[in-house]
Amino acid sequence: MIGQTPCGRATVEALRLNRSGVDVGNEQISEVICDSSLPWQEKLCVLVADSAYSQRSFLFDQSKHKNVVVIARVRSNRIFYQSPPVDESKKKRGCPKKYGERFNLADVETWHSPDERTQIQQTTCKGRLLNLNF
Repeated sequence: MIGQTPCGRATVEALRLNRSGVDVGNEQISEVICDSSLPWQEKLCVLVADSAYSQRSFLFDQSKHKNVVVIARVRSNRIFYQSPPVDESKKKRGCPKKYGERFNLADVETWHSPDERTQIQQTTCKGRLLNLNF
């Protein structure tokens, strides 16, 4: 895998047979984020990634960094789960719930109402008015 150091020098890291490219990328990103000599050490960093990096293991490892936000493309058939409800009053036998409500991107019925909505109007270079909804 070929990467580039913050100083602009190219680095080459060979992929071993038992490691995927996502694992190597995860390790390289963690090394850069944790390097205290770099100027963005204490600043918010946004990591934009392809769908290959939307794996649970990659997202979990990057969530350990308090100053990193990951924006990754996901497959249209991906299923997410909300955090399970925390109910301290009822102590039941067995393990606590691992998942909350299901959120299937392909099924509109499982979509939850958003916490916040924003609409922005923007004009393109050719004068076309766009309404952007977030």
